[in-house]
Amino acid sequence: MEEELGFDLAECDEDELPFVLSQPKPQPTVRGVKVQRHATSLAVDPEIQDNGSVRVTPIGEAFRDTLLAPPLNGGIEQVVRLWRTHAGTHLDAIVPAISATPEKIARVRAGYLLEEVLSVRDTRIATWAVDAQRGSSRKLDPSAPYIGRYSPRWMISINVDDATLPATVA
Repeated sequence: MEEELGFDLAECDEDELPFVLSQPKPQPTVRGVKVQRHATSLAVDPEIQDNGSVRVTPIGEAFRDTLLAPPLNGGIEQVVRLWRTHAGTHLDAIVPAISATPEKIARVRAGYLLEEVLSVRDTRIATWAVDAQRGSSRKLDPSAPYIGRYSPRWMISINVDDATLPATVA
């Protein structure tokens, strides 16, 4: 911008500038789709891709976020479909991201999806089972009511209308 203007912005007072400085404002829509902003207290370090582009949210954290806020990711059915289709490919990024999160429910949901749905066997995932709590009202879909289909290992209600998801009926 300084090159275009022909002078150093740092050397000018605000009232000397031919424009008003302001903070960038995000567009309310992109390609006709309303943009929904979501802020989180979880730290995210952008990662540089091999081709030089920047991924704002690393892939492991993106998978973690789908479990923490399914409605912001197309709903739990879409989240389960995403995990079934792509989690195996990104397992090396997902496991450390889930392990590092302070949210126990993310580890329980991820443990259920990886072990029981995708049949992944990994000692790092097995350690997440300590976060399962008997007698809690934890649910795979946080926006749906608790039902009697559950995972005995992960102690979570499988409250999703998908008969292919492994579960025990009370």
